[in-house]
Amino acid sequence: MIADSSKKEFAYVIVHKLDRFSRDRYDSVTQKRKLKQNGVTLLSVTENINDSPESIMMESVLEGMAEYYSKNLAREIMKGQNGTFQRIYHDKKFTYLQEYFKRIYQ
Repeated sequence: MIADSSKKEFAYVIVHKLDRFSRDRYDSVTQKRKLKQNGVTLLSVTENINDSPESIMMESVLEGMAEYYSKNLAREIMKGQNGTFQRIYHDKKFTYLQEYFKRIYQ
């Protein structure tokens, strides 16, 4: 899409929400800059972002929240996977010890 914007075949990129465009602030800024250089405007259906100073601030807050959501979700998933691993490891270790003691005391 970014590469195609240089062909000047479209004037707008329409997204439902800005976080659908990018969840990384750096990527968002660089990609929007390329679009702007190619004369393409990014529009959000649910967020009223224009060229006003308030919109600039709101857009940066929304981008920060999207990045936070993405990073926090990744952390929670890793925490869940680690907890699952610990439970499985503990259960296998416990089962191994049960079998070991059964063999010894029978």
